[in-house]
Amino acid sequence: MKTVPDTAQELHITYWGGDRGNRVFDILIDGKRIATQRLEGKRPNEFYDEVYPLSPELTRGKGSVVVRFQAQPGNTAGGIYGARLVRK
Repeated sequence: MKTVPDTAQELHITYWGGDRGNRVFDILIDGKRIATQRLEGKRPNEFYDEVYPLSPELTRGKGSVVVRFQAQPGNTAGGIYGARLVRK
């Protein structure tokens, strides 16, 4: 994803509120884990965003970063319905 170097940013991810079951996954930026997400179906019948603040070190001097969703053992990642980097 494209970044704005040296600017405070957040990662906004859109999920479906009804997703649940074995949905536990890590969110990584350039290989560094920023969060572990568990989808538990707490907002049925709607999309919603989770916001993950990024430490400045993750984007310092970079024009882009790689965002990866990695399932934990025995689980599934996502679903992911949108992803964007937003200036704080």
